[in-house]
Parts: sequence; C-alpha cells; structure tokens
Amino acid sequence: MIDSVIRMSEELLFDYPLKILSRVAFEAKLQILSILEPLKLYHKISDPTFPFATRISKDAEENAWQKVLEMLCAYSAYCLFNDKRILSEAIRPKNMDATWDPKPVSDILSNPEKYKQYVSLFGPLELQIDLHTDIELKRQKEKQRDYFKKEIERINL
Repeated sequence: MIDSVIRMSEELLFDYPLKILSRVAFEAKLQILSILEPLKLYHKISDPTFPFATRISKDAEENAWQKVLEMLCAYSAYCLFNDKRILSEAIRPKNMDATWDPKPVSDILSNPEKYKQYVSLFGPLELQIDLHTDIELKRQKEKQRDYFKKEIERINL
C-alpha cells in the first residue's frame, strides 16, 4: 500500500513539470502560427509557381501583416485571460494556505531521503525565511497575495 502511494506521488511529481512544458510548447506554437499563417498564405498566392498565383498588391501585403497583428492581439488576450485565471486561483485562501504551509518543507528537511530526492529534481533547497516564525510566514504570504492582486488589477485595465 505504501509503495503504491509513493509511486503515485512520484508520478504526480514528474507530471507537473511535463504539464508546464506542454503549456510552454503550446503557447510557442500559437505564437509561431500567429505570425506564419497569414504570411504563408501571402507568399503562397504571390508565388509564380503556385497554380492560382496572382499579382499581389502592396495593400495585400499590408493586410497580411495586419492579420499577423490581429492574431498576436488575440494570442495576448488568451495569455492575459489565462494569467488572470491562474492568479485568481492562486490567491484563494485554501491555495495560499497550502503554498505557505511550512510542513512539507520541514518534512523534506527532516528526512534525508526526501531531501536527496528533492535536490536531484530541483537543486538545493534554499530557504529565504525561517519556517518556525509564523509572523514572517504571514508577512510573506500577504506580500505575495498583494502582488498577485496588483497583477490581476493590471490585467483588468
């Protein structure tokens, strides 16, 4: 039973970085497609070897670039929408409490095997604050919450 729980937690530990990488790859693909698709169409119809090639006016070229700008604006809106959603989720009290809970870090530091596993994945654990000082933890938690709220306000502008 314990082995299956450990295996499951290891799978989750490795799954999270893959989810982050897949989002980065997806967003990079969207950026590239936003720029290339309109230009690809422009170059395809202006290529004399293309069966339906037409003579392309300066306006058509400008329209292709306008389409690129519109697609990048749409992509930016998508990014801002998702950033706002993530920040809004992060500042929920339940999530802030879990983020600033000192117990998981204390568990890692007190267990040499867990610490070794952590270091192999993320590098040495560098603590910026004392885990045993509730006042400092609360101050840093509020500082992070305030920062996230300001970022949400900026997105709302």
